[in-house]
Amino acid sequence: MKRLAEKRPQWRQLAHHGPLFPPPYVPLPRRVQLLYDGRPVRLAPAAEEAAGFFARLLEHPDVARPRFRANFFREWRQVMSEKERQLITDLDKCDFSAIAAHYAEEAELRKKMSKEDRKKLRLERENLRETFGYCWVDGRRQRVGNYRVEPPGLFLGRGDHPQAGRLKQRVQPEDVVINVGEDTPKPPAGHRWSEVRHDTSVTWLASWTDSVLGKTKYVQLNPDSRLRSRRDIEKYEAARRLGAHIDKIRQQYQQGWKSKNLLERQTAVALYFIDKLALRVGTEKEPGLAADTVGCCLLRAEHVQLRPPRSVHLDFPGKDGVRYRKDVTVPPAVYNNIAVFRAGKLPGQRLFDLLSASCP
Repeated sequence: MKRLAEKRPQWRQLAHHGPLFPPPYVPLPRRVQLLYDGRPVRLAPAAEEAAGFFARLLEHPDVARPRFRANFFREWRQVMSEKERQLITDLDKCDFSAIAAHYAEEAELRKKMSKEDRKKLRLERENLRETFGYCWVDGRRQRVGNYRVEPPGLFLGRGDHPQAGRLKQRVQPEDVVINVGEDTPKPPAGHRWSEVRHDTSVTWLASWTDSVLGKTKYVQLNPDSRLRSRRDIEKYEAARRLGAHIDKIRQQYQQGWKSKNLLERQTAVALYFIDKLALRVGTEKEPGLAADTVGCCLLRAEHVQLRPPRSVHLDFPGKDGVRYRKDVTVPPAVYNNIAVFRAGKLPGQRLFDLLSASCP
């Protein structure tokens, strides 16, 4: 029944202009060059653009991290020509200061832009928003939330992310799937869409795959649009229905603390943490592709310490790498169960080792 509900039509007519792509790369003036081992090097556009991404971040603290530098240098060499790869073999011998100074100068010039130029630029942005920032859904003009395709650059992430420093590739129309009604929007001149769909069961307008994390990104309707508002109302109604049963759910997981089945006891204690501490459930991540952040089901032995008589100390990296640190007094049954779950486990082992938050 749930699967059928998810596939019900969300719209009958959908028209839009597709996403707005960032402008093409403008090569640096010939006087602005990378220095390698003290000698100027004229790079081809692809390698020069990547060098510019790094130069803009010279003052950023992440640039000094070995992993950031190693990731960048590996991917920078991938976009170099063979001649450039043979020459540039050591990132520490690269001097990006002239490139950084050029972009800093451009930023200062933008700050000093005349009123007339500012007005012209503002009108250009407004025209683009009128074209790409709205769509038509069942005859209603609706705002589009994120109609701009993210420009290329270097991935930073949050915390000490294992992918920090990698190149976010320029998204081309050939990478984009369009979801639309009868009238397919025209791609930029000389390009084509990866695919055109007419899926009325979803509300996204375009999608592509992120080159660093491999996640699908979507152009969505604005949150205040009719369809998105309806979905939010349905979500809140589901929460209201859950509220009517919360006492029964709490009784059930409290009974589960005493179960003879270890999986049931782990489930019951995890539900207690999620309920009382508003912890995220926590889902499995592909190794090496995401920062080491955890939710309830992924807590490891080192994240949970017992302090008699019945206090639990939680200390772990939460969403976006923000540290969660808290002491909480728990019922004796929860305290005793955690002692059992932790017994004999090394720091890297899961506390709730029998649980999985993944959907079947």
